[in-house]
Amino acid sequence: VEIVNEPYDSIEEFLKSEAGGKSDEEVGKMGYKDKKVAAIGILKSIAGIEMDEKRQKSISIPEILNLADKNDKTCKKSKCGKITTEGERSLLSDREYIKFDEIIMSKSQADSKNSEGGHIFKLGQKITDINSICQIKTHRTNPSVFYIGDISDLGEYQGGGMGSQVKLAIKESYESLKKQYTAPSFEQFFTDMSHTFEEAKQHVAWAAVKTFEEENGHLPCMHDEKDADACIKIAKKFEWAEAIGGFDETFIRKASLFARAETNALAAFAGGIVAQE
Repeated sequence: VEIVNEPYDSIEEFLKSEAGGKSDEEVGKMGYKDKKVAAIGILKSIAGIEMDEKRQKSISIPEILNLADKNDKTCKKSKCGKITTEGERSLLSDREYIKFDEIIMSKSQADSKNSEGGHIFKLGQKITDINSICQIKTHRTNPSVFYIGDISDLGEYQGGGMGSQVKLAIKESYESLKKQYTAPSFEQFFTDMSHTFEEAKQHVAWAAVKTFEEENGHLPCMHDEKDADACIKIAKKFEWAEAIGGFDETFIRKASLFARAETNALAAFAGGIVAQE
């Protein structure tokens, strides 16, 4: 356990730091290569770190940030705890939680009184008892090293220590289905980015088909152009459809023509053949 300067999260954060002196607008206009060149320039002008042309081309962003973290003139001034583990450990992700026990610091005694709940310290917070549940930030390249909040008030590491992963309950809040029906929000990580606005088209088509079902007591009939026209007419009445960029007459027509289609059997048959062959 060591007390170190808090590492930079990204090259952008380094460029916008006190050492970097770049504005959000300046960094926003930079490409990958420009950011790398600018960071190397900062290391040279402020920290006096010289690199030949070959090294400038080969150095990676994580290596640049490691140099910035270790230099007193370019590092972040905020402190954090650096934990180095022994043996194997699972590859945890940023912002997961670990429960520490039996760590002895010069100004804090080892105990396990917080094993059931206890204190929870997030990244950036001042840690008053290291034998608690702490949020972690992983090291850029070393899976045996991670960082926790500020432990500068706990003194030097004396010995001991065990850690175990903790899963904390996450409280989420969502808008009502009624509101989402007319103003849907789409999660970035759950949409197919290769088909932009496809999710909006699906939402409008689904709403039109379901409205048709409510009005007629059944889904649109298979390959029925009359029912498809009715679904398109319904979708045109949705004032919010254009606002979310989801009105697509061809898409709605196809959704209506095949609303009753059941592909389970065909999918199972095709899947069996693919798996066998």
